[in-house]
Amino acid sequence: RFTSHLIHSLSLSKFFSMLAATILLAVILPFAESAVTCTSCELKNATDCTGTPCDGNYCKYERTKPLDGMPFVRRSCAYYNYAEFPDGTKTEITNQCDKATIDGVEYAFEVCNCGDLCDTHCNSGTRLFSIFSIVLLPVIYVTKY
Repeated sequence: RFTSHLIHSLSLSKFFSMLAATILLAVILPFAESAVTCTSCELKNATDCTGTPCDGNYCKYERTKPLDGMPFVRRSCAYYNYAEFPDGTKTEITNQCDKATIDGVEYAFEVCNCGDLCDTHCNSGTRLFSIFSIVLLPVIYVTKY
């Protein structure tokens, strides 16, 4: 009787140990696979935003722009390699900007994992203008005056 109770207790003990280990892995595993550092932010009437750092398997950039309205941009971290358009289509293209116009709204999505803060392809024109502004404006000002 004592032996069978001990075996039964040991089985329950192993069961709960395995259950605890499984739950722990399910909680920790997504964070253990983090590959890139990204920015987490949302902004209305903008084409870009900056915010707090986050870690994930992918950086994600989303921009929506109604043809007659204000644009909206969101940056975030993701554990999956796709973004989803409102019609249910998934991008599944990594490290590139995927654009579509659906029902009069322009959408631009990028999901990337090629490096930290890698989600810049959808707004490269804006970023290029910003770089030129930072580099050239002081040079133009100094040479003019």
